[in-house]
Amino acid sequence: LSQPLDIQEAAARLLGKHLKASWAYYAEIDFPATRLTIEREYTRRGVPSIKGTYPFSSFELLLELQQGRTAAVADIATSPRVSEGSRARFGALGMRSSLGVPILKVGNRLLAVVVVADRQVRHWKDAEIALVEDVADRTWAAVERARAEAALRASERKYRMLFESIDEGFCTLEILFDAGGKACDYRLLETNPAFERQTGLAGAAGRTMRELAPEHEDFWIETYGRIAATGEAMRFEHEAAALGRYYDVYAFRIGEPGENRVAVIFDDIFVRKRAETALQASEAALRESGRRKNEFLAMLGHELRNPLAALEGGVKLLQSPWGARPESVEVILPIVAKQVAHMKRLIDDVLDLAKLERGKLQANLAEVDLDAILRVSLTMTEGLAQAKNMRIGYQPPIPPILLRADSERLVQVFTNLLTNAIKFSPANSEVEVRAELGAGAIVSIRDQGRGIERENLAEIFEPFIQSKLSLGAPEGGLGLGLSVSRELVELHGGTIAAFSEGQNQGSTFIVSLPLAWP
Repeated sequence: LSQPLDIQEAAARLLGKHLKASWAYYAEIDFPATRLTIEREYTRRGVPSIKGTYPFSSFELLLELQQGRTAAVADIATSPRVSEGSRARFGALGMRSSLGVPILKVGNRLLAVVVVADRQVRHWKDAEIALVEDVADRTWAAVERARAEAALRASERKYRMLFESIDEGFCTLEILFDAGGKACDYRLLETNPAFERQTGLAGAAGRTMRELAPEHEDFWIETYGRIAATGEAMRFEHEAAALGRYYDVYAFRIGEPGENRVAVIFDDIFVRKRAETALQASEAALRESGRRKNEFLAMLGHELRNPLAALEGGVKLLQSPWGARPESVEVILPIVAKQVAHMKRLIDDVLDLAKLERGKLQANLAEVDLDAILRVSLTMTEGLAQAKNMRIGYQPPIPPILLRADSERLVQVFTNLLTNAIKFSPANSEVEVRAELGAGAIVSIRDQGRGIERENLAEIFEPFIQSKLSLGAPEGGLGLGLSVSRELVELHGGTIAAFSEGQNQGSTFIVSLPLAWP
């Protein structure tokens, strides 16, 4: 039998029938001993039931049983151990004799009694007393075992419900060690439904991790092996690259040390980690952007100070008596014009970038000839090239290439690229400009200059970036020209890319633009 009350009823029935008694019952005592409860009983036909709950103190014999002594009463009506009040209650039931056996456990505390009673005066034999005492002990053991098993079943049901309903993955592992005592794999013994969702591994129970994911990192096996060996629980976060996951894990040893078993509760936090990584990258980018802008502002102040100083000097000379002479004006005006042009170029770059970042700069598109645009840019940079005795080789497109573009903005792009190529190339060197037809219009500008460090190629078009090689160079600029050029090219639906083998290896910039009529 698995139910405690069924066991009590069966024991009372078998005992009552065997002893031919009028009553037999198993009664439980609450703690502290204030009440006695009879839930199941055996009664002979015609005998009234005594099921119910009674005050503990109303039965003198219970006080005797509490001392751990079996109470056998042959005749309740004449026994001096029974009070008049109890005698009257028993008499109303027709009960004349009783045999009560105490069940004392948990520090000699009275937990229950087994009672056999009769309507006849009965002198209880030693064998009968011994039988009732034996049945009382067996019944208590069976009742407690049934209760423990019921509690275990309830606990297992709760565990199973929790096991199957939690969102976290759960599994138990058997860690496998090689001959040298090193953890080399683990077998999955049990998994919950969330395990497959959290890992992507189906049918994992009974298989080893190396079977399921041969590339699974050694970290996991070594960590679980250490937990199995030491018994020290661990909470950690780590990537499982072979599974494409990132886990928050709590792992602890279960069972005996030699069983090498570990339980694992885990949650896939890949999305959270990706967000954290993106946030960290964003914060780093913001810090880097702030640093670049600070450097840019310092550089802007420096770049503007030089032409302003030249302009200030020119104005003072013009205001002096010597400056009023025609020959003096002829010397000073070109200097002023050059510095004004330089300042205008700096300010235009800043304003263009601001407009582009706000989406305020628009292209005035029209059908234009690529060759015409390139020749204007070549003319605008001719003086700079001549000053350094440099040659610019130009190979025009054949046949002519027509673009739908803003010619002024494209001239700005190519002029900027040519200016950089001349500025950062040695004297007496050559810049090669080539235009050709491919998937679109392709223009390449190759120089023999200082080149671009490989680590800077990826960011050379970002605002406020200048190559280390360009810092300190004459007319180094603000580091905005390439960024503005990229934005203008992309405004036309094109792309721009930079290539270089490194320091002193020259640079190549390639601009691709869509055709007017694809």
